[in-house]
Amino acid sequence: MSTSPRRRPRRVSFSAQFALILLLLGLIMGIGSAVVPFYQAQRDRQTLGLQSASRAVAVASAYTDGVTTVAVQDYACRLSALPATAAALNAGGSALAPLLRSAAAVLPAGDVLVALDPTGTPLAVEPVGTTLPLTALLGSRPARSCSGPALRGFFARVGSTTLVAAGAALVRKGGRTLGTVALLRPLGPPLLADVTRLLTPAGGGAAALLVVGDRVAVGTTLAGHAEPVGALIPADWRQALRRGVSPVQTRLGGASVVLAWSVLPLASGGSGAQLLILQPAAPPGTSVVDLVGPLALAALAVLAAGMLLLFLVVQHYVAGPLHRLDQAVVQLPDSGYAVPIPVEGAEEISRLAENLDIMRRRLHRQLVAATGRSTIAAALNSAQPLDQALIAVLKTLVRLEQAGLALLITLHDGDGGGSVIGVGHRGLLPSWPVLESGPGLLGGLVRNPGAVVRDRLHERDLGPVEEALGLHDCLVAPLRLGETPRGLLVIGNKGQAYTAEDRTLCESIADQIMVAIEKDTLLAVSQREANTDAMTGLYNYRFLLGYLEQQVHIAERLGNPLAVLMLDLDRFKALNDEYGHQAGDAALRAFGRRLAETVRRSDLAARYGGEEFTVVMSNTDRSEAEMVAEKIRRAVAGMAIPIGGQDLHITVSIGGVVFPAGSGGDRNLIPLADAALYQAKHHGRDRVEFVDSAQPTDLSPGAPPATPPATPPVEPISSRAGTRP
Repeated sequence: MSTSPRRRPRRVSFSAQFALILLLLGLIMGIGSAVVPFYQAQRDRQTLGLQSASRAVAVASAYTDGVTTVAVQDYACRLSALPATAAALNAGGSALAPLLRSAAAVLPAGDVLVALDPTGTPLAVEPVGTTLPLTALLGSRPARSCSGPALRGFFARVGSTTLVAAGAALVRKGGRTLGTVALLRPLGPPLLADVTRLLTPAGGGAAALLVVGDRVAVGTTLAGHAEPVGALIPADWRQALRRGVSPVQTRLGGASVVLAWSVLPLASGGSGAQLLILQPAAPPGTSVVDLVGPLALAALAVLAAGMLLLFLVVQHYVAGPLHRLDQAVVQLPDSGYAVPIPVEGAEEISRLAENLDIMRRRLHRQLVAATGRSTIAAALNSAQPLDQALIAVLKTLVRLEQAGLALLITLHDGDGGGSVIGVGHRGLLPSWPVLESGPGLLGGLVRNPGAVVRDRLHERDLGPVEEALGLHDCLVAPLRLGETPRGLLVIGNKGQAYTAEDRTLCESIADQIMVAIEKDTLLAVSQREANTDAMTGLYNYRFLLGYLEQQVHIAERLGNPLAVLMLDLDRFKALNDEYGHQAGDAALRAFGRRLAETVRRSDLAARYGGEEFTVVMSNTDRSEAEMVAEKIRRAVAGMAIPIGGQDLHITVSIGGVVFPAGSGGDRNLIPLADAALYQAKHHGRDRVEFVDSAQPTDLSPGAPPATPPATPPVEPISSRAGTRP
């Protein structure tokens, strides 16, 4: 019996099984590779949001410190180091008020300057009438000297919600404490607005809020919700602040936000103050993760190699750049925001780093500009001559603008001329006639001042002056007194485009320079008026005494002769009696002009009093002094004074002494010259007499003449006696 062969069951080949396994593994790996990165990306997104908030609050805190406690302490230290501050504290309240008013001129509105005595009692405050509790605020932390590094002021609380930043510095002189100067800066809406603007590139809708205790200290609007002063912050915010965990994810008006904060420590303790930063947060979607999460976890073992590769990729493109970015942000305050932030890693991190670096550059420029303005203000308000102060200002401006040169062109009043000073220029500065008549840009601006910005000079702008200076680009800000042009401030050769910030800075410095020039002009006028006789235009008695004492010292030290002349108008009282005091005043003025025209440039002519005048001639012996005196006498005798329709003539009597030969070494030269003048009067007036130590003569009033007059007395005005015999 025959049998059919048995049929073997069908089996899947190894290749097919392996292919199926590979297919399943590929499917699992595909799902895992799709889900796990998606889940990780959601988590990274949330983590990046929290880290961004941390960095944002670090930047906001550093900026807040920079413009409050650091800035006020630095300004207080600079003010305490000025010699004028020590002098004002020594002089008392009358001198402190103008000092504080001048120092407050460069400060933002709302700042308060205070001067205190060594016991802590306020002596003066600017603005006057400030209602802040100054004694309590400044007594919360003692003033300090400014010799240590990393100077920083402190925060203090006023009332229940108001905060101020305070800086106080001791004023010392000769090892003695004269008092304290302090600067108070209230924290208000402008600070929050500045912080918000700083964070806008990084935060994309970030907002700032200042809180004291559990209440709003500075009112603002967050996500369309008004937060008035004194309002209680939300309960979950209060809980987060008490736990001290920052940042946290919370909600505001139904929207998810990230809350981060920085503590502003109060010097007096008590309820703390916090600077809150809120940024929009996008919570990760969980629906997909809930479905595929277990499958992704089961595939982790299969994806070990892939996870290792992912870890290396994340470390290279995410974690490493984030760590370096974090280190760079932490080091920003110590470097003065001058060290660039590295831009690397994934696109989001690179974009965040770029935005942070933009903020850093802006903040660094603001700090540099603020420091530069402070340096310029200190130079212009210093005791050094104005020309030296202006050179220091131009050097600072070149450094701030990173330019190649700076020029200051000033127009003189009345005479149509001007002057030029500069730094960084090539060759010699042009003379005023060359500059004023130049066909180039600067010549045109001198003739018609105005603001100009040239990133590159055109051919029509170039003239001999511009070629000589090597000028390639420039920014020009006019100096104005009211609407009147008074000069130009020029920076040039920057090598890059000028910005609106450059123009604002130069205009601000031009205004400061104009104020300093005007102040120096007024001071010079005041000093000239204080040393000049208003009637004759000659130097007055006070200046004469100081000058004569100085010249006697010089003559003694160098062994040079010194001559002094005393002059008296003959019969001046008779002129006043006969023609009136107006005629006497006209005679004095005419005599003063003739005397100033007759004496040498090296001589000093002064009005001694009444109709008496004095001439001091350094390095002049007896013969030279007699020649000058005779020249003066003849010039006066030949002078006609029109009074009342007629020409009157006057004469002058002159007495002189030469130190040391003619005075016998006596330093009291004015009495000796006056006695010689008395003898000239006795000898007939309109003559010159000198003291001669080799021929002792009694020069006291009332003594008889030593020799009779060579000519009869001259009676040019009236026969009545004058003030001298």
